[in-house]
Amino acid sequence: MGKIETSYGYPKASDAGISNAVELNGFSHSDYTHQSLTAKAVIFYIDGADTFGACTLVYQEATSSAGYQIWFGSDTKATNPDCR
Repeated sequence: MGKIETSYGYPKASDAGISNAVELNGFSHSDYTHQSLTAKAVIFYIDGADTFGACTLVYQEATSSAGYQIWFGSDTKATNPDCR
């Protein structure tokens, strides 16, 4: 934990941003860029699986004061995650 870097008042999608802002034990994470996303994102994987699935948590950095986005899945935004 340390200083939390922000973009438009929200944590950046980085180790110094969202990764410092929240506690997510049991998750590993990595930076993520995909052509369908309009901003930098961080992906949190359950139990270090490092693979996409319905329970993959994605945090996309704010690109305006309208805020950030967060969802389960990959860039496809799963609507009914099943994490069993």
